[in-house]
Amino acid sequence: ALQVDDYEQLAAFIKAHSAGRAVVLAGDTNLHTDVTDLDDTDFADAAIWAGLLADTGLTDVCAELSCAEPGNIDKAAYRDGGGVDLSALSHDYPTEDFLDPAGTDLSDHPPLAVRFAWDANGLFWVNFGLKNKKDKEMKKVALMIVMSAISVGLFAQSANDRRGFQGVVTATLKHTIKPEGKEEAQVNATIEFTGRAIVVEGDTYDIVKKTFDGKDKTVFTCTKRRATYEISYTVGQSIRIVDTGNKDMVTEYRSLKEK
Repeated sequence: ALQVDDYEQLAAFIKAHSAGRAVVLAGDTNLHTDVTDLDDTDFADAAIWAGLLADTGLTDVCAELSCAEPGNIDKAAYRDGGGVDLSALSHDYPTEDFLDPAGTDLSDHPPLAVRFAWDANGLFWVNFGLKNKKDKEMKKVALMIVMSAISVGLFAQSANDRRGFQGVVTATLKHTIKPEGKEEAQVNATIEFTGRAIVVEGDTYDIVKKTFDGKDKTVFTCTKRRATYEISYTVGQSIRIVDTGNKDMVTEYRSLKEK
């Protein structure tokens, strides 16, 4: 009964404080929703979770994406609202990213990572073509928002937020600077921004930090195979990759096209 009361209070709080707004809810619910034994004390958990979803209009991300562990107590749910349209893109447990220096898990719970695309009215739009969950057609993803009359950002998150937009950039010109000299080559390179990482021609750089200059340039601090890199993206101009441990090695992509 106490658990039922807890979720009724949560539903009431969401309705009172987020009426008509988009909501993302995530955490350790302690609800074992895959129990089918009527004699099990957790049998009622599925009904409690279903009741919360129905009462608040939330959608279970795991159920929507048919995740591998629907009974996991660590759950995420969301809804659209207030002109914001959310689409759940992935539901993962990146345990390899949450280890201490000795390689031991940081928690007895695997970390839950859910990636969303979002679409909102009244913002600047960039064609990055992510699928919308409702009509399954390629839609525009809102990535640029007016912060002030002179501050327009490609990344709406704070400067130290590791998340970013999701999209693909192609380049047809590649400059490589090495101690022995410079090279220039015509290429057909693809650089993908996944939100958590930047994938450059198949190499994955995990995003640790990003800094936006308030205009058109974002600098990412990334890691790859224990090395640290600085990746600078100037919209429409260049993507520059520098190995911070060996700054004589620089790769720069030009002639960009944002898809």
